[in-house]
Amino acid sequence: MNKDPDNVKIGKFGEDAAAKYLKKNKYRIIARNVHAGRSEIDIIASWKDTLVFAEVKTRTYEDSHLSFGRPADAVNKSKITYLIRGADRFCIENGDKYADHYKRFDIIEVYLEKEGRRLKVKDIRHFENAFGRN
Repeated sequence: MNKDPDNVKIGKFGEDAAAKYLKKNKYRIIARNVHAGRSEIDIIASWKDTLVFAEVKTRTYEDSHLSFGRPADAVNKSKITYLIRGADRFCIENGDKYADHYKRFDIIEVYLEKEGRRLKVKDIRHFENAFGRN
């Protein structure tokens, strides 16, 4: 399946904005775009004694007011399952390095505006502990 180049650009821009947002809020970025099995984790960060696995969902401001809905709504049960499995695999592969950290799953919504051909961050919404294990 080929991805639309504009959507790839928007997604990358949103992930970059989310990483900057986390850094500004005193998170330490550990890794980005981590492939663990069939999972891809957008951002892995640490904050105090917490290891944060963040899923970033980006929409242009125009798209969010049409039929696409809120970005976080795209994180469905299947996606959550893959993220949890990917996080488990990351922790196993990194041995005891993060064993004493609490694990948390966040969703970061990034809303962008288009100014001609340029993109600009309009809003970022961070949902801490957005989901967990059942």
